[in-house]
Amino acid sequence: MPRSEELQARLAQLKQAYVESLSGRAATLRQLWHSLRLAWDPATARQLQTLAHQLAGSGGSFGFADITEQARDLEHRLATCGDPAQMPSAPDLEALEAALESLCRTLLRHAPAGD
Repeated sequence: MPRSEELQARLAQLKQAYVESLSGRAATLRQLWHSLRLAWDPATARQLQTLAHQLAGSGGSFGFADITEQARDLEHRLATCGDPAQMPSAPDLEALEAALESLCRTLLRHAPAGD
């Protein structure tokens, strides 16, 4: 197999592994959000922001511009909703939850059926 075909095959494997990870990432996002809604914790908020940042980068790398766009939106909202040590205002929480759920729906739309 020529090198370019080997590279294409490896990239296809990486993309498939990424797609297979999307339902788990959506579950992790929701779990972190649930924890934050019960008790705001800056460390958990940072974890959520880090995961959104990772998805923003990896989505584009694998050809999922919608994942990148929505993950960036969530990341930006987390970064700008005030003092990270304090629970955001009710309107900010609603906007964060809407952004998170939109991202999760997109992740699940790209995940394999049955995941």
